Amino acid sequence: MKAHKGSMRAGIALIVLVLLCPGRSWSWGNTWLGINLELIVNDARGRMGSLKYNAALQLFTAGYDSDVYFGSTLKPVPDYTFTVGPNLRLFYPLAKGIVLDISEVPQYAFYLRTVPDRALNNSFRSQIHFALDRLYFQVGGKLVDAKERISTELNIHLRHREDDLTGLSFWQISKQTAVSLQYHSFQYAYENAPDGSLNVGANLNRTERYLNLSAYLQQVARSRFYLDAEYGSFVFKEPVSKYKDARSLGLFLGLAFLPPLAKEEQGKGIEGKINLGYKIFDFLDPRRVDYRGLVANSSLVLHIIDRTALHGGFTRDIQFSAFSDIAIYIQTVYSAGFSRALTRTVNFLYDFSYNRNSYVQPKDIPFLGADEYFNHSFGLSFRLQKNLELSFVANVGQRNRSLDPEPFHRNFFGFNLTYGYTSGDVSILENPFSRYR
Repeated sequence: MKAHKGSMRAGIALIVLVLLCPGRSWSWGNTWLGINLELIVNDARGRMGSLKYNAALQLFTAGYDSDVYFGSTLKPVPDYTFTVGPNLRLFYPLAKGIVLDISEVPQYAFYLRTVPDRALNNSFRSQIHFALDRLYFQVGGKLVDAKERISTELNIHLRHREDDLTGLSFWQISKQTAVSLQYHSFQYAYENAPDGSLNVGANLNRTERYLNLSAYLQQVARSRFYLDAEYGSFVFKEPVSKYKDARSLGLFLGLAFLPPLAKEEQGKGIEGKINLGYKIFDFLDPRRVDYRGLVANSSLVLHIIDRTALHGGFTRDIQFSAFSDIAIYIQTVYSAGFSRALTRTVNFLYDFSYNRNSYVQPKDIPFLGADEYFNHSFGLSFRLQKNLELSFVANVGQRNRSLDPEPFHRNFFGFNLTYGYTSGDVSILENPFSRYR
């Protein structure tokens, strides 16, 4: 709770500072990222002097959940739940070509019966963008303090804190080519299971650092190829989990299909990215089983006919396990579905996803097998006004674990409501092709 209050105070202090400082003119430079920044800032609906902002009040996942822990307890635990809170995004020009970008998202998660799961959560992010003629720099940080499901491996609500630092240098060599150097640092801290059965903090508290060197080539208006080389390091804080300390090397090849800039062209063609790579993941402890193989983070939207789109995705990467005897598992997710605009203000969405967690473990540890999820998601959204959207959602899920004779089922029926305006995807400012979404 102290961490939560600290991040909120930091957010309020920065917002007040912005309002008191005199504004400067906007400048975007001549880089791809500068153009992306201009589009997002100009899309902001609110203005107060030089300050531009988007603000919204969001009520989401409001409804009935047939099992809030989805197989992590012996019997299903049904409950009624909702999450509510404001979403604020500010843009402010500190000087010509220098933009301060602040996001503050406090939330309250409510559960009617599982009272210990009620929580005040907060996510605060601050970034500074330097948009020069052919160069683009960004530095920033993010603080997350939330009580939520930590992974598909462990479907219980635990409070965790995440402190992120990011840095980006981007050089637009020509209209068709560019290179970038990125640094990411993530610090994770978790509370333990409330019944004392699992010491999650000792098993997962860690620092992850990544260094990425990327090269880009764009010879077609809405398509960019990229090649990315990555070095990663993973250092765990507690002595009992030091056997998980590791290093990784990765090489990734990708193709990004960019959304059209003109409004009349939106909703046409292909959008998204294809991102495939090969990762070498080595533990410092020679007794652990290393990983060498395919990783991916791909998602595509194909607008086939007017008002109808197909979408699909494929992700695969290494995740650290919350259990003390297991170091990592491989998470692979496939998804596919479609959306259809029934009218100008009514949309229907269907999505199917399959998630498989496969454990990588030494031979002297009992076999845990695999953990599988199947989920069907349905949505019907209504734009009641320009700044008011209501959507009804239904999720039908099943979880299969190798060591359990019967599958677990979880269904959710509810709605989401958004009043106001939210900003576009933040990660497009870090790197249009970044794996860190």
